[in-house]
Amino acid sequence: MKRIFFIILLNFMFFGGFSQQIPLNNQYLVNSSSLIPAFSGYHGNIESFLTYRQSWLGIDGAPKTALLNVNGILAPSMGFGFTALTDKTGNYGQSFISATYSYHLSFGDNIALNAAISPLFYRNQLNLSSIQSYGTQLDPMLSNTDALSINAFDVGVSLGFCLNGLKIGVSVPQTIGMSFKFNEIGDNFKLRRHYFLYSSYEIITGDFSFQPSVVVRSTEKFTLNYAAGVKVKYKDRVWTNLGYGSDNSILLSVGVLSGSSLALNYSYEFGIAGLSSASLGTHEITLGFLIKPAQNHNSYATVFLPIESIVGEVDENLTNKVAMLDQQLKSERQERIAGDEKMQEKIDSLANLIGTGVVADNNNAPATQWVQRISTQSINFGLMNDVIFSSSFGELDKYSQKLRQDTELKIKILVYTDNQFSESVNKQLSHSRAKSVADYFLSKPGITPNQVFYEGMGSIDPVADNTTPEGREKNNRVEFLFNKKVF
Repeated sequence: MKRIFFIILLNFMFFGGFSQQIPLNNQYLVNSSSLIPAFSGYHGNIESFLTYRQSWLGIDGAPKTALLNVNGILAPSMGFGFTALTDKTGNYGQSFISATYSYHLSFGDNIALNAAISPLFYRNQLNLSSIQSYGTQLDPMLSNTDALSINAFDVGVSLGFCLNGLKIGVSVPQTIGMSFKFNEIGDNFKLRRHYFLYSSYEIITGDFSFQPSVVVRSTEKFTLNYAAGVKVKYKDRVWTNLGYGSDNSILLSVGVLSGSSLALNYSYEFGIAGLSSASLGTHEITLGFLIKPAQNHNSYATVFLPIESIVGEVDENLTNKVAMLDQQLKSERQERIAGDEKMQEKIDSLANLIGTGVVADNNNAPATQWVQRISTQSINFGLMNDVIFSSSFGELDKYSQKLRQDTELKIKILVYTDNQFSESVNKQLSHSRAKSVADYFLSKPGITPNQVFYEGMGSIDPVADNTTPEGREKNNRVEFLFNKKVF
């Protein structure tokens, strides 16, 4: 009476414990991190991909697979990934979720070593509700439970190498190979080690690119199987892939990138021999969505285009905004030039009156004790020059008014930069900007040269991390020292 139950159980143990526990799919055609987690975040974007696969259409109980992968940049040189997969074949179902931490060691543009670790939770289940016992008596094994299941934890590791258009990766999910009892019945269930090898190389010629690729899969005690193909892309927006698998299958795939953040890929596999040739083929569709784009990413590493290459295509309103901002910038530049000319006239006039330079070469006020320091980022200059933006005049006028009201009040201007250039360049630029601020104060009536001192500090004494744009912005600052407390 229990014979059918044990037959089903043995079949389950065979397929669950000794064959491919990780279902096959073709998402790697548009998302290589789904196969090699070490590539997660290498592109700099945050991306998501959802795949649905219906194998051997027309055969009852054929595998159905759903796969979700989200991956992206976590911090400079670090990435993350999340994968959830569910697969059902007849009464047998399996699923797993995994998280990935990846690290990317760069050696220049488009050259990097990548490594990742991916802990995972695995579950498989045999549904008994649709299994009937033969004979007049109900099998107690079937009446006491609706399903038999196993839960397990394991860890995967992966390595990757990128060199321009070349990508090579190795992944070993389920490295520990944990063993568990299946409801205390039968042999141990074991998570078999899987081995994945991926290699591709993209060749760009004009509007077209060609990307041959090879994927090799294996498990413990099983022979290798492979899939090889060539993907052809046109203007990085439309592509097709033709491939052949060692299981005597042919793969045809087509895809399109819509706008800037939506990718769609459809794959059809059909067999030319064996069981797969008796079905209507395998259908698979993948939908990719760009959650957060990088400002400038590695074009070889993702199906999505760099953000700067699609700005002009987003919408007409954006184009109009760019034109308006450009006109505003030109107008502000003309206004600044006119203001600079008037300021220079006042400076020249003042220099003729006092018979000396506008500001003494001596950057330190003799025997002066500075009792108050004020740091500000409201004083802005032109790119790599000492031209003060008109938006800064309001802040400067606040200090010049104090200097005019108190002739004994002295001020020292300190200008700092980030470390993006050599220290000699930073020192010269900060000195020139400090002098521009001093000249602005001295252009105001009532302020004398013995009240104003300045010094360019270069990139010394940073107040934030120079490796981030935010930190560099904070380090580009102006500080004012006063010999009296005035604010």
